[in-house]
Amino acid sequence: MLDPTTVSYVCQVCSYPNTWTSDEVLQRGEKLIYKDPAPTEDFFSLQCKNPTARPRCTGRYTVAVKREG
Repeated sequence: MLDPTTVSYVCQVCSYPNTWTSDEVLQRGEKLIYKDPAPTEDFFSLQCKNPTARPRCTGRYTVAVKREG
């Protein structure tokens, strides 16, 4: 579940510590679509933010955001 302010994790590919705010997740995260008749959560795939990785790190992390309403 996504914390109201931030989500933090360590990339499994390059071991870089990532921190995303809830606004960044909604704006920059890639929304994943699943077939569910009554969804209560939206899932977002987040790319690793490692600024020194060349080429860019391929690590991704998935978070769940509870739907409001």
